[in-house]
Amino acid sequence: MLAILAWAPPPDMPPRAWPLVKILVAENRRAGAPDSDIPWLAAQIDAESAWDTHARSPYADGLAQFTEQTARDAPRWCEGAADLDWHSPVWQVRCMIAYMRLIRDRWAAGARTNYDQWALAQVGYNAGPGWLRRERAEAAHPDCYESVRLACRRPPAACRETAGYVARIRGLVDRYR
Repeated sequence: MLAILAWAPPPDMPPRAWPLVKILVAENRRAGAPDSDIPWLAAQIDAESAWDTHARSPYADGLAQFTEQTARDAPRWCEGAADLDWHSPVWQVRCMIAYMRLIRDRWAAGARTNYDQWALAQVGYNAGPGWLRRERAEAAHPDCYESVRLACRRPPAACRETAGYVARIRGLVDRYR
């Protein structure tokens, strides 16, 4: 944990990220998750919204870019989700951590490496757990992200978008170590 507290923000990181990193660390600890998850989660927030709490895309809103449907489902798997506004940074971070843990434990379990497990979970977060499940079933090596990526049966643009999402997060992880 000391590494994240002693960590200096990269020069291109917006100042708005610092208080949000503090929320991320606190919520990750609240969830009982290891501190080694923090760089992956921070990179994912950076890729999702560039730490902009008011980020909007055609399909999702907020820091962690939840869709309305996923936000409505969140009280089933995110403790305290029903008690907070789903646009709040605390809700977004808490529920992103919970959702990633759910995806990792349920649909990305048995991955070959730590990277493969995170990458598979990011596919589930980006494309939906149903697609992750189907693509793993089609893959020659369902425990390997690259094999699952090659088994993508969604429209080509969607496959490229998800692969780019995973690559972007992987490229950002070291920034947060």
